[in-house]
Amino acid sequence: MTEQLTSQQIEFNFYREVAAERQIYTILDEQGIPTPKNAEGEQVMPFWSSETKAADFILQNSGYQGFKPFAVEWDLFADKWVLGIARDDLLVGLNWQQAEAENCVTEIELLLKGVIECLKAQPIKRNK
Repeated sequence: MTEQLTSQQIEFNFYREVAAERQIYTILDEQGIPTPKNAEGEQVMPFWSSETKAADFILQNSGYQGFKPFAVEWDLFADKWVLGIARDDLLVGLNWQQAEAENCVTEIELLLKGVIECLKAQPIKRNK
C-alpha cells in the first residue's frame, strides 16, 4: 500500500522537481490540453513535474488514452503560459494520479511562486 501524500507535500515536491529540471509537463491531444472541472465546478489545467508522471496518468485513466505528455521549458511557461492561465481564470492541477480522485489543485500564482522559491534555493552553478 502506498502512502498518501498531503496536498502540501505534493506541492513542495512538484515545485522542487520542476525547479531542478526547469521543465513542466502537461498532456495534449488533437483538441488541446484538457481542462476538466473540479468538484466546485472550476476548470483546472493539469501539470506534472516529469514526463513519466504525465505518462503514468494517461496509462491509468481510460478517458485520457489519446493524450501524450507535452514538455514546456520553465522560462517559456513562466513568461507566456502563466499569464494566459490567469487570464482564462484556470486553476492548476499538480501531479495528478487518478482523474476521478481528490487531486492537488492550486492557483497559478502559487505554482509560479513555489517554483521560483525553489529556484532561488538552488546553489549557483559555476563554470570550471
